[in-house]
Amino acid sequence: MNGGGGAAIKGFTVRLLRRSFASMANSLWRVSMELEALLQLIRQKLADGRLPHNSIPRVWGGQGNNEVCGACDRIIEKNQFVMEGIGAAMKAVQFHVRCFYYWDAERKPPGR
Repeated sequence: MNGGGGAAIKGFTVRLLRRSFASMANSLWRVSMELEALLQLIRQKLADGRLPHNSIPRVWGGQGNNEVCGACDRIIEKNQFVMEGIGAAMKAVQFHVRCFYYWDAERKPPGR
């Protein structure tokens, strides 16, 4: 063999890696945009009172039961974990775990 096959394999590998990196970058961009949209929705709900600003003193979790997430408005399915608590005016609020984390971070003033 004269090594010509190695160059073809190397070229194929480079093209494959470029496509993989492009796909990965596109996926990261999509995730970043989804996160920003979620954060904007949480901020809007905090501002207009649909989500409480105060902490929820007692939070519990368990298996989802098709509740609607207070942050993202999506269903918390039975195969997902729900975080639940009693917010302002004794109103129950449910979150996906990820949404609870972002709500908790966004509700706090900077530096706390």
